[in-house]
Amino acid sequence: MKTKIYYESQTNWTKDDYYYLHRYLHRMLFYYEKYSQEIRMLNIEKMSAETKVLMY
Repeated sequence: MKTKIYYESQTNWTKDDYYYLHRYLHRMLFYYEKYSQEIRMLNIEKMSAETKVLMY
């Protein structure tokens, strides 16, 4: 099983990588009904500080 992008190490990421993460999170939260199961399974503690900022 592939690691979800919001749990990946963000070492050496480019601005495009961060933009993709931002868009993924936005889409996931905007289409809550479609992604509700994934959202319920999120583990904030496993996320990097940068991802947590985007989530909040």
